[in-house]
Amino acid sequence: MKICSRWRIAVCLLLALAAVTACGRRTNPQIPDSPRPEQVKDIKAVTRDAVAFLSWPLPSQNVEGRSIDPADIAGFQIYRAELGRDRKKARYKPHAEIDMRAPAPATVRNNTVSWTDGGLTYGQAYGYRIRALTARGGISQPSEEVRVLAVLPLAAPAGLVATGRDSSTLLSWETVTTWMDGSPARGFIGYNLY
Repeated sequence: MKICSRWRIAVCLLLALAAVTACGRRTNPQIPDSPRPEQVKDIKAVTRDAVAFLSWPLPSQNVEGRSIDPADIAGFQIYRAELGRDRKKARYKPHAEIDMRAPAPATVRNNTVSWTDGGLTYGQAYGYRIRALTARGGISQPSEEVRVLAVLPLAAPAGLVATGRDSSTLLSWETVTTWMDGSPARGFIGYNLY
């Protein structure tokens, strides 16, 4: 029994010594910031002719809500789907990537990315989703879907005539009745004067 009690005393002294000489101070563990940026938000999309114009702000936070430096955003992945009238779930496929070191053909101004997608088919609806990538390897959730419709533009007004008067100018032109491809256009047609 004496051997057993000596052994216990030795173990207790060793544990006490370890507790007294332990280094560091006791605090809550520090969790590193997540490298995953927040979801891309506030995407604006319009079409003109057969081109879609998209723009969105750089993510400013990570998924935990902590601020991230815009320089930490390494790029974006753009996914596109052709939307049908059959109400089936859209199949998004990788369509383009933007590398922030050389973003062309995209542009970045005032922490807003602008990108164009040309060659759309008239009458076809398209959906886009965007994911942000960080330099630390994080990738965001896909953005909410944004949709555009490539609409054939109207033909340009022909026969524009300007007649000067004393304090005004009278403008006249032929009524636009066709689309760019020559097919008939029906319904209300308005005009913008510049």
